[in-house]
Amino acid sequence: MLIALGGITPDDAWDVLREVSMNTNTQLRMVAATLVAQPVGGSLPEDVRAALESALAEHRRPSMSTSASPQRVRRPT
Repeated sequence: MLIALGGITPDDAWDVLREVSMNTNTQLRMVAATLVAQPVGGSLPEDVRAALESALAEHRRPSMSTSASPQRVRRPT
């Protein structure tokens, strides 16, 4: 879920889970279970939500549009 929705790599997703677990003093498996249950109608505890947003912000990669202008490709006429 973190990879798809957070736009991060698998290694970064693992780091995010660990950081949220440590910053909220919540077992990693409980953080993961809460994240998986959330779309089904659950809600994230405020401390977990805040820690998750912070960790995701640190691990997101800048998009191409903010890092450099894409090169235009000329098509033959």
